[in-house]
Amino acid sequence: MRFRIPGLDSQRKESGKSYLEFLRTESLSAGLYVLRPGEHDLQAAAYRG
Repeated sequence: MRFRIPGLDSQRKESGKSYLEFLRTESLSAGLYVLRPGEHDLQAAAYRG
């Protein structure tokens, strides 16, 4: 399985959000998170124990 960043970024931009999740399985998720220069990261690390 391959993911191309330009295509994912286009989808993220169309959504109007900073984050686009592009992969989710039972034990893993992955996404693209883009911030503008100087923009603060409002996300927090998730822990599932």
